[in-house]
Amino acid sequence: NGYSPINTFLELLNNGNQCEGNNNIKNEMNFKNPNKAFGPSGYCDPCPIYGVKCIKEICTPVKEEEWINKNRTPADTSTKNLNATDIDMLVNDGIGNPIDNELEENCAKYGILKGIKKQVWQCQYLNNIDQCKIKNVVNSPYFDNKIAFNVLFQRWLKYFVRDYNRLKEKIEVCIKNENGKEDICIKGCKTNCECVGKWLAKKELEWEKIKEHYNQKESHYGHTIPYWITGFYEKITFPNDFFKALEDVDTINVLDTLKECQDNTCKIKEISTIDVDFIKEIISWFQNKIKVCKDQHDEDNHEYCCDTLPKSVDDDDEENEEKEESSQTTKRNISQKGGTKSASCVKGACAIVKDVMMRKGAKGSIENCNRKTFTNKDWDCDEQKFDNVNEGVCMPARRKSLCIYNLKQESETRGEEKLREEFIKCSAKETYLLWNKYKNDKKEEQELFKKGTIPDDFMRIMFYTFGDFTDLFFGKDMGKDVDKVKKNINKVFNNSAKLGSQKIEPENWWQKNGPQIWKGMLCALTNAGGKDTIKNNDNYRYQKVKILTKRDGSNGITLSEFAKKPKFLRWLMEWYDEYCYGRQKHYKDMEKTCKLGEQLKCNEECTEKCNEYKIYMKKKKTEWEGQKIYYITQKNGKANGYTEKDAAEYLKSVFTNNSNGIYNVEKDIKPLNNEDEEADKYCGCKKFIKNEQYTKISGQNNCKGLKKLAKDTKKEKSASDIKWIHDDGTYDYRYLRYRGLSSDVFIPPRRQNLCFEGLDNKSKDVTVKVENKEKLLTRLMQVAATEGYNLGQYYKNKEEQKNNADNYSYEVGPCSAMKYSFYDLRDIIVGNDMLEDNNTDTEKNMKKLFLVASKTRGNTINDRKNWWRNNEQCLWKAMKCGYQKGRDNGNGGTINSDDDLKDCENVPQGDNYPVGKDRNEGMNIQFLRWFTEWSEDYCGNYRKELQILKKECSEVDCKVKDKQKKKECTDACENFNKFVNIWKDQYRKQKDKFDSEKKKKENEGTYKDLGNKEAYEYLKDKCLGRKCGCIGSLSTDIINKSEKIPSGFDTPPKNYVNQCSCAPNESACENDELPKGRSEHQMECEDLNNDGDSDRTTMHKSKKKDLVGEHSRLQIVNFKPMYFPPRVKQLCLKNIGKLNGSVNESKFVKELQKDAYNEAKQLYQYYEKDGKDFI
Repeated sequence: NGYSPINTFLELLNNGNQCEGNNNIKNEMNFKNPNKAFGPSGYCDPCPIYGVKCIKEICTPVKEEEWINKNRTPADTSTKNLNATDIDMLVNDGIGNPIDNELEENCAKYGILKGIKKQVWQCQYLNNIDQCKIKNVVNSPYFDNKIAFNVLFQRWLKYFVRDYNRLKEKIEVCIKNENGKEDICIKGCKTNCECVGKWLAKKELEWEKIKEHYNQKESHYGHTIPYWITGFYEKITFPNDFFKALEDVDTINVLDTLKECQDNTCKIKEISTIDVDFIKEIISWFQNKIKVCKDQHDEDNHEYCCDTLPKSVDDDDEENEEKEESSQTTKRNISQKGGTKSASCVKGACAIVKDVMMRKGAKGSIENCNRKTFTNKDWDCDEQKFDNVNEGVCMPARRKSLCIYNLKQESETRGEEKLREEFIKCSAKETYLLWNKYKNDKKEEQELFKKGTIPDDFMRIMFYTFGDFTDLFFGKDMGKDVDKVKKNINKVFNNSAKLGSQKIEPENWWQKNGPQIWKGMLCALTNAGGKDTIKNNDNYRYQKVKILTKRDGSNGITLSEFAKKPKFLRWLMEWYDEYCYGRQKHYKDMEKTCKLGEQLKCNEECTEKCNEYKIYMKKKKTEWEGQKIYYITQKNGKANGYTEKDAAEYLKSVFTNNSNGIYNVEKDIKPLNNEDEEADKYCGCKKFIKNEQYTKISGQNNCKGLKKLAKDTKKEKSASDIKWIHDDGTYDYRYLRYRGLSSDVFIPPRRQNLCFEGLDNKSKDVTVKVENKEKLLTRLMQVAATEGYNLGQYYKNKEEQKNNADNYSYEVGPCSAMKYSFYDLRDIIVGNDMLEDNNTDTEKNMKKLFLVASKTRGNTINDRKNWWRNNEQCLWKAMKCGYQKGRDNGNGGTINSDDDLKDCENVPQGDNYPVGKDRNEGMNIQFLRWFTEWSEDYCGNYRKELQILKKECSEVDCKVKDKQKKKECTDACENFNKFVNIWKDQYRKQKDKFDSEKKKKENEGTYKDLGNKEAYEYLKDKCLGRKCGCIGSLSTDIINKSEKIPSGFDTPPKNYVNQCSCAPNESACENDELPKGRSEHQMECEDLNNDGDSDRTTMHKSKKKDLVGEHSRLQIVNFKPMYFPPRVKQLCLKNIGKLNGSVNESKFVKELQKDAYNEAKQLYQYYEKDGKDFI
């Protein structure tokens, strides 16, 4: 306030007595141009490279072109860069770029190398003159861009000795032997010596480059380097700098003569006779001192180290940044080697760590801190575990097991120094234990660690851990389990003021001791087997160590800045960090276990890895949902640090997408929305078939499905096309005869519609090429899944159309049907299927594939069997996937399919139906399997028909005159009888085949004691669904028992014999009135008796004979074979046989009644001999 603008003030300065009235423009003062006002005088410029030319006492530099023309030197500029030497030069003033980051960061503290710049020169012999041009500075009227090499040489010598002396003084206390005691450790000395050491290394390289260039033209100069050095220093105004630099150099013996000189003249005279590279010797002597300094002041090698570095005598002009150090004086009580601690010396971080590591337990624990296992210690998202009920926050397992035992003990945290020691102990133990856990999880990283490199992901773990200790110190931890720690820390700082001294501010304490705590963590890694260079690695220093984040670019974020982030955001980063590793690990385990090249695996190990992945992802999804909500809550509450719109965007802002698959936030977070999607190609159904392929394959030839045979309720009611077929001699099934199938072999409707489309490599889908075993596996997975899909569709529709049950007459249970299809697919692959013989395209293609791949070239069946065994687990799972797809309603639920396949968990065993040693045996086994399937289907239909019979007849009482109920029951009995007889005929035929096969020696191994088993006994034992009770016992009926037929074929059933024997109506002859529906031409019994004495039959014999026993031959009627019972051939048809074409209805009905009368009369006479009861 009250000050004029700066430009106005500077104008006043220009008008001062010393500045005003300068008519010479060159001398005009202008404070608005500081470069000119404070720039060097033109009279002090170095001599121009090409000399000067003077005209009337006005001299100007000679230009390069003038020099070339005058001296006739080549004008070819292409030679200008020949033999050029690049020389980097650090200078303490003048123009230049800042020194490189590494040197600047190492030397920032205590003002070491403050203000030093870096110049880059290029020197070459050009135009017969040795000259140098600066490369990295913009042209400036106040700086010489071109100078002679000898000028550069002299400048370098001047800068070197001046900077050397200044730096030597700055670290004098660090390299000076005090009272002959060399083992003095001072905090800060090692850092400063390292800084000077780096400066020396760069100066050494500079000096070598200068000598290299000089030696190229040594003949031009006529003298050696030592001569030039001494020649320069004896001419300069201040030779004291040079002699001061040589004072302590005790490696040049001849320098002893200088001690006898009393003045510089004497010294210059003596030194000019010494042929030594003084610069090289000075650098070498100082480097040795630096090496000793770093070892002497290494805190890791001393139990105690003095607190701060004292100020040197020339530090009075340094800036305020060093004020915090000025309170310490050079007078201090310093510990001896192994001595006791003084008031100003503290125990080094690594010494503390070394001591605590000696107390490791046998089971991996360290001083009340247990080894890290994290077993059953997932991220804890229970809001009750946090202060202020932070819903959505999740605490890492690492934080839950944080080693803070020492900090909980009040006795261990009394006082500022004790608190420092316990923080170092706890953080070091935590780091050591975390590393042991990490290296067990990632063994491949150990070699990197042993070489002195901390793996990037473990470095992040260290950052997370340091951040938690930082929050713990400042009372910002969110957990409820650290109250004791907070209390002890607060007591230290509250008590500091009570002791009469100024109160310690926590921020100042942490700024001072935070780096030591970090150093302790690094020392812990050295104790964990890491190389010593870890704790001394400059890149791992507290001020320099960083982790890369996308937000902070290639520079990364420093440890101190990272620790300032809100705890939740750090934990969110750690959660994502751990989630990425965990997801990748589980995913790779799943991928490795479930697929080997093109070979799919579906074993228990694969299932286990899939389940582990799904459980992990489900758990992580729950954690993620809570954290997303918490982030939005904090952002809406204007909390600091929540800069992105949501948690996912925040993670994107800090994690870089890596080419190795780690840290692609969008890709990683996506599976959390559907945890099964990513695993599906290894664990789910997409592993076998894509969703759109089911309907594409289903319905094609060789994949019709049972559903296609069932009649839709919307269509005309008709009998189901679902039926068992065999070679019945007709045209329709002649193909079975051609393939050599016995007429006693019945083909299941399921097998008739089995899905194996494309295995013949002749699919209508041109993209399907089954040309090798790999493509065979792909296609077989697809058709196996589609077979399951077809079956699922069938049972789904069967349930939905219960009112149309007759059309869904395949009654084998879903699980059994799946197994039967599985076995049939196996037989097709190995070559044992009865329908796919050597003449079919499918079998031809199978032989071709396996013959090409077979090593034996002669026995491909074993290769086919082995191939099936290697893939059967995946094939079974593919079928179950398809069944689930076809059976369930598409709403994501699997209740129906789960219930249907509850007994189908495991792959069908070959023990039940082995594959067979060869095709013949395999086909016999297939017949036995189909026979078993037939029995299950029959019993299912039997139960259904029996239920109908029960419904119609259970309430019928033959003694009660209820004509309608009796008729309904009678009709049901007749239908039941028809049903049983159809299936009984099929049973007889298959039984004949069974009896024939069981006697063959080659079938002995297919079933234990097969030769002594009856068909019904075998079926009862082998029935897959155990739902074949209807054929489980032998019939007690005389005829059925004699044929070894089960009771399930008795008609009527045992419990309905009486109901099925009731006469539904009384005799027409006993009625006075015409019954309803009765013909108007019906004759009375008396009329029939009088007119029905003619009893001749169609055989023209008056009596029936041989009705029991089939003596008639097989006859073909309408191209169908038929047997006619003897009774039919002897029917009484005399009366209607005599009728001619002019007959009317009345005449026909009367004659028919007469024949019926005679037929019944003869039947009575035939059976009368057996008694009335029999009749």
